[in-house]
Amino acid sequence: MPGEGTIGGSECLIENVQYSGLKVYVERHLNAGAADTVVCTGLERVVAVAVGLDGDSGDGQIQASASIGDQAGSPAAGSVYVKLWKVTNAANDCTPAAADDTGVAITVVAVGY
Repeated sequence: MPGEGTIGGSECLIENVQYSGLKVYVERHLNAGAADTVVCTGLERVVAVAVGLDGDSGDGQIQASASIGDQAGSPAAGSVYVKLWKVTNAANDCTPAAADDTGVAITVVAVGY
């Protein structure tokens, strides 16, 4: 049956639904600091976003995260929040904390209308 398959060796149903008019936005974004950074995608409404560090990371930046928010003001429609994380203390605490590094390259991929 179309749409059925396996991922990582486990049986699952992959729903193959086609949406008309979806667009993909891709940017190599440089973060501005510890606070949530708003990235304007040019899309009217974002329905999904994925981010990743562009290159190797260190203790000063271990991961990036993103959120589409409510698309009605927090952030504005067509925008996403991007945030960079670091370890709290490299010696003994790997709990993520907001990173204060700037200019770190983050790849942003957003899908929407």
